[in-house]
Amino acid sequence: MKTIVKDNKGRVLFILNENGRMAIARYKDMDENFKQYIVNYYRDMTSEPQEKIDSLIKFLNFEEDADEFCS
Repeated sequence: MKTIVKDNKGRVLFILNENGRMAIARYKDMDENFKQYIVNYYRDMTSEPQEKIDSLIKFLNFEEDADEFCS
């Protein structure tokens, strides 16, 4: 079962596919509460090390040049 989470503007925040793979989006005007929700969900749903979670936070804050974040 695929899970899609959207923000209050209807934009996709992340998709979790049937295989447990996650694709995460970011937006310049993303609310800090949504960012924290994504980070917490990612932490709870994966067994990724803290370095990967830190990388996600940097991605969401546009501190990295990456265009996409997948796990």
